[in-house]
Amino acid sequence: MTPSANPTFELYCGSMFSGKSSRVILEAQNHVYRGRRILAYKPRIDDRFSKNEITTHSGMVSFPAEQIDRGEDLGKHLLALEDVDPKFTTVLVDEVFMIEGVSNVLIWLYRNGFSILASSLDMGSHMEPFPEVTKIMPWATRIEKCTAVCHVCKAPANFTYRKPEAASDFILVGGVETYEARCANCHPLFSKVN
Repeated sequence: MTPSANPTFELYCGSMFSGKSSRVILEAQNHVYRGRRILAYKPRIDDRFSKNEITTHSGMVSFPAEQIDRGEDLGKHLLALEDVDPKFTTVLVDEVFMIEGVSNVLIWLYRNGFSILASSLDMGSHMEPFPEVTKIMPWATRIEKCTAVCHVCKAPANFTYRKPEAASDFILVGGVETYEARCANCHPLFSKVN
């Protein structure tokens, strides 16, 4: 079967522990089965489990990936590769919110025929959407909102809660030692609207 020349742009987003990376890796494997080449990227600052793989929190699923710091790094890496045909290539980016300027590059690639797979938190524990994610949402041909389980009451959870003892950096890489998935009822900032 010949891959389609009609590009797609898929976004898997949600809270911490909602299976975003698992879903995007599964979809990448489907693209491979359809004969597409996958070029995968992850933020350099996210080295929790592996420097050269996108890895789930459980460690059960992983996918080889290049590290990048900024969106322009992705563009430079692609330009340096030989024989990259957009009709047969899918670009995968994990943790989009951590990579400054990546949204513009992904939109450019999509408009130039590349299929895109992206995964990311859609908003932080501060209850504000991440700009890199909101920029790509209108371009997405498919958005899957992934849902976790609330660490407090076990209800479906769509929000990320940062534990009070964690550092106050805007973007703080961490796992269960730093974050929890929370439902609207259990997130202390959900109903605090200014």
